[in-house]
Amino acid sequence: MKTTTITTALPLSRDDLAQAIEDGLKPKWAFFWGHTPSKDGSITKSCFSQWWDGHPFESEGITYATAEHYMMAEKARLFRDKATLAEIIAAKSPAIAGTSSSVAMPPSSPSTPN
Repeated sequence: MKTTTITTALPLSRDDLAQAIEDGLKPKWAFFWGHTPSKDGSITKSCFSQWWDGHPFESEGITYATAEHYMMAEKARLFRDKATLAEIIAAKSPAIAGTSSSVAMPPSSPSTPN
């Protein structure tokens, strides 16, 4: 069996990146916008969008349609909003997941969950 070891000199943390830039690294950034697949079916930078659809994934036994679904579900979990969590997971699109019932801050604190 052949094994391949991948090594990289690229920084792997925010602090390492900041230091590398200070030391002269000129990283190539991958700017992207949009989540629509290309007309010819090729994968473009749009696949980095959290709205990129069609490739569901599972985390801790729950399947999420998009990263937007996951992010919004985590917000609902943070505020213990089970009704909104269920709405988000069942949402048919990332737009609907992102605009499901507002995840309200707990009344006892403006910035932290109860």
